[in-house]
Formats: sequence, C-alpha cells, structure tokens
Amino acid sequence: MIKIFHLAGRYAPVVVCDICSKRIERAEQGVAISPVPSTDTGVLNLDDLATLSEIGDPEEFEVFHVHKDQCTTLLEQRLQHTAHGSYGLDEHLYYIAGNLGLTLNDLRRVEDDPE
Repeated sequence: MIKIFHLAGRYAPVVVCDICSKRIERAEQGVAISPVPSTDTGVLNLDDLATLSEIGDPEEFEVFHVHKDQCTTLLEQRLQHTAHGSYGLDEHLYYIAGNLGLTLNDLRRVEDDPE
C-alpha cells in the first residue's frame, strides 16, 4: 500500500508491504500482485488508447505491494484459489506514472524542484 510518513516536519510517500507492514525500501525488493481474469494478456498502458471508453468499463482489482520471497509466498498462499499475476514494483510504478500522464520530463522536473 502507499502511505505517507511524517518525520522532522517533512512528508515522505512510501510503499509499505501489505503482508508485514514494513516499508519496501528499494523497488527491486518488491512486487505488485493482483487477482487477474483468466483472459489476462499483460499490462495496459493507457497511452496506447485514445480513450478508456473505447474498450468498455474496466474490471477493478485490488493490488498488493509486497516484499519478494517470504511475503510474496504468504500472499500467494492466501490467493491460492484465485488466479493472480505479479510483476516488479519498478514496472508497476512505471505504468502508474504513465497512466497518470507523467513523462520522464515531468519526473525530472519534480526531482529538480521537489517543493
């Protein structure tokens, strides 16, 4: 899950593991896992479409952010009777940024001037 930490008068958006409730400190330490329909064919970047309405109303699924290895195993045990898919947290956040219309230039602008 995404949370906001407040420390020393500043805020820090972070990703917290949905299993152990500890912060996922580096993208390569985590994965995004969600139930998927059996007809799943991959990740959709909304930039590939003129409008979302062209493909109809989307199904919605909860996404879990978890640490790789032990936390992933525990979540997969909970989802054992549900088809689910996973991919790296880095890729997941990339698609979130893209589906929000953010470009690399937008991200660089935030990095250069975070206030």
